[in-house]
Amino acid sequence: MRVVLITPTTPHRGGIAHFGTLLAHHLGTHYHLITWGFHRLYPAWLFPGSTAPDPSHHTVQCTVDTWIDALNPWSWWYAWRHMPEADRIIWQWWSPFWLPFILFVTWQARRRRIPTIAICHQLVEPDAADWQARITYWVLARADAVLFLGEAPSQWKTPYRTCALPSFDALIRDIPSKSEARQHLHITHDTPVVLCFGFVRDYKGIDTIIHAMAQSRVAYHLIIAGEWWPLRTDVRHLINIYAIAHRIHIYDHYIPNEHVATYFVAADVVVLPYRRGTVSGVATLAQFFGIPIITSTVGALAGNTPPYAALPSDDISAWRTTLDRFFMTAPQTATAHTTGWDACLTALTTLVNESAL
Repeated sequence: MRVVLITPTTPHRGGIAHFGTLLAHHLGTHYHLITWGFHRLYPAWLFPGSTAPDPSHHTVQCTVDTWIDALNPWSWWYAWRHMPEADRIIWQWWSPFWLPFILFVTWQARRRRIPTIAICHQLVEPDAADWQARITYWVLARADAVLFLGEAPSQWKTPYRTCALPSFDALIRDIPSKSEARQHLHITHDTPVVLCFGFVRDYKGIDTIIHAMAQSRVAYHLIIAGEWWPLRTDVRHLINIYAIAHRIHIYDHYIPNEHVATYFVAADVVVLPYRRGTVSGVATLAQFFGIPIITSTVGALAGNTPPYAALPSDDISAWRTTLDRFFMTAPQTATAHTTGWDACLTALTTLVNESAL
């Protein structure tokens, strides 16, 4: 079967591109796969992070045709005119920004009578306006089948499957010892350490952890590792108000793949105090390294492994109490666990085989 996969891939940054590249790698062993990638994803004025290529020296590659420019509809027509005969088209959904392009793809696919399968990472971006969810329902319903990562909306009618977000551990190679990781980050071996990892955005609730730290009975340290988006001033203001800057280690840049292990190995616990969200690649990485997770109760953030605790996202008292208990009781560990790609590929293959116009 000939399948066209439309997805961001490396060298674009972030979890969606990593997922797309790994998915192409795995699907290529099952189908005759043609991967369409993107020459340009977002205009700089719309995307607050850096649009520079992923700086990682070690990454996963795939064969991809970068036909598509997000801002140039002529590139969409050009790509479509050069598309070979296809039996199925798989496209990813994660942001309403892609509404015009996805409408173009589904319209052209129906003209050619090619079933399409959508992979939904999230209905809308976690910090998007609520009205965007209604648009997303309409767009996803244009697919002939949908694979939801994490959880499906209630009463969804289009044929669908769900699966956990697979692990990105294929991107991890050299893993330092805990002492090596802490030495690299200039943290002593006996310091309690909490990790917030990934793009720093308002919906991720890092301010909740700052408030909890200021009230804690345990002088734990916090690592914030990842490129910051607009809330930089608010969080730094909180840190200054509480005079806890000496306990906070900020790495305000995109973390290359070869350095990811250092931050996780150095941590005692990973926190995901997200206010909104569906799944998180940070959770899959924590599971791979065997680091306990404390998460909010939104979405399916904890993946396949039960977290140490799941708390309301903005309940500062609960986060303070739970983190204090974590560090004041016997040392906590988690079983290293990898969420493999088999379940995702099985679910996707089922939809590919069953989907029809």
